[in-house]
Amino acid sequence: MAMIVLTEGYYYSLGITFLISLFLLLKREKLSPRTCLIVGTILYFTLIYLPFIAEGRFHMPLIPLFAIVACIPKSYFDMKSAKAEIQ
Repeated sequence: MAMIVLTEGYYYSLGITFLISLFLLLKREKLSPRTCLIVGTILYFTLIYLPFIAEGRFHMPLIPLFAIVACIPKSYFDMKSAKAEIQ
């Protein structure tokens, strides 16, 4: 039971962080090709597997992309604050 709670907590925290980061990432006025590629890949997998029953194997290829998207805005804001400190 503890492992189920642990894995579900991981999925929910990653999902919430992903959604917040995706919103912040798409809110920026300039989208990079990297962002379009990552978001396009996530949309592709979502649309392909949407008609099927949700199983664990369908979301496994997306978990690393969720983690990447969750980290992108943090690195963007860190880079922006580092530039402000230099000037």
